Amino acid sequence: MLTSNSTKFKSDEQESYLRLKRDLSWREGFGILFVRCTPVQEKIIIEEIKQDINDKTVEVLTLDHAIYNLYDLIEEKVNDNPIDILFVSGLEKSLALDDYIKRTLENPKKAYQREALGSLLGHLNWQRERFRDDFNCCLVFTVRKYTLRYLVRRAPDFFDWRSGVIEFPVDRDIDLLEYYTPFQGDIEQQTPQEISQDIFYRSDEYYDLLKKLLLLEYENDGDLEAIHDVLESNADQLNSSFAKILEQWLLKTCADLKPEEKEAIAGIVESLCIDIAEYNLEKAEYNLEKTVNNLEIAIIGLETVLQLRLRETLSQEWARTLHTLGIVYRNRIVGDNAENLEKAIACYQQALIVRTFEAFPIDWADTNYHLGVAYFKRIKGDKAQNLEQAIACYQQALRVRTFEAFPKQWAMTQTNLGIAYSNRIKGKKARNIELAIACYQEALKFYTFEAFFTPWVIVNGWKFELKITYIILIIASKLKKLLGWEKTS
Repeated sequence: MLTSNSTKFKSDEQESYLRLKRDLSWREGFGILFVRCTPVQEKIIIEEIKQDINDKTVEVLTLDHAIYNLYDLIEEKVNDNPIDILFVSGLEKSLALDDYIKRTLENPKKAYQREALGSLLGHLNWQRERFRDDFNCCLVFTVRKYTLRYLVRRAPDFFDWRSGVIEFPVDRDIDLLEYYTPFQGDIEQQTPQEISQDIFYRSDEYYDLLKKLLLLEYENDGDLEAIHDVLESNADQLNSSFAKILEQWLLKTCADLKPEEKEAIAGIVESLCIDIAEYNLEKAEYNLEKTVNNLEIAIIGLETVLQLRLRETLSQEWARTLHTLGIVYRNRIVGDNAENLEKAIACYQQALIVRTFEAFPIDWADTNYHLGVAYFKRIKGDKAQNLEQAIACYQQALRVRTFEAFPKQWAMTQTNLGIAYSNRIKGKKARNIELAIACYQEALKFYTFEAFFTPWVIVNGWKFELKITYIILIIASKLKKLLGWEKTS
């Protein structure tokens, strides 16, 4: 009997993985399988299949842009070397999903009309015999929920040749399109007094963008490229009006839903807010105006999500949202910086009510780390005490963030702890410098010259400066003793 020793899958994912593994282990020659999964699951599935079925050649064909001829790409791949199992990822990039969404919203019964059949879909339908006759391998298409539904209806000839469909459970497995149409009517029925003029005037455009982003977030959880493309091309619409539409849609949509539906939608919105907040912060071409707008959208979205997540019933989710909200407030540009940092600290402290060391050690360490960053930057309160709090938070985080378990996070925490010690007010200056240098030295075990050149240069620079300062302090101390300037007790 086939079993799985993988600890990477959740318990409810194991059964689906075992089905896939069993099928691929026994299969010989041509076949077509469809695996419905998220991008995160997809990555793990491919890694595990390569490891568990090591007597077969497993390759991956990643489609990173729209294509019209899949046959030629597969032929090129299999001609290079014999392949037993070929995973095909990214098929959704070649499908007219925008058209499908639009048709579904306008008239669900006509959503699958075939007069607008995409070039790739026609190719799959018409060339299916060539796939069977020419490729002596199993084609495994990894797809998302709506992609799979789309293929069933619009490439039926090709889809009918499938050997099977294996669906991995998804935390947020709902039909998101069901929650769009009713709200459209709500917006249109509102008066200008109930909603600002710019939203009223452009409500359809904002709402269309929201629908697209939510569906992309649902379909591509863990794969940010598609979401970032839409954010970039619609940057002018990511403003306070969009934030208001998001807030109203979420509250109205979830008002009468079952708890599990409400939480599924809240989870999608939370993920979207995180992606929007991080988008400009991570870009090389930093744009202040876009970053301001994105952070404000994230704050409004996350605070609205928090209204739907009660600590009594969804404690882990409640704490996660607070933790994320703390990070966004810490990076916020609008408003008083001192007050934003106070809000961030309050969010982290509330999250730690649930994220305890005993119950959730990794989350506990993560929140303590970010709390340490907030205390280090804190403007209100006593500066010396804030630094002591930051040091204590970093030290707590290092109880879990060890070099062996979490080397990258360990190095980040050691670096920040070193910065805190180098700025410390309490204690003897020389001793604080010694502690800071020791932290930097530890961090450099991970930040090597070969792997992380830039951090290696920066941390070494800080260490060198502290060593010079330390030498000066020692020389000054010895001169004081020599000249009799040192105070005697």
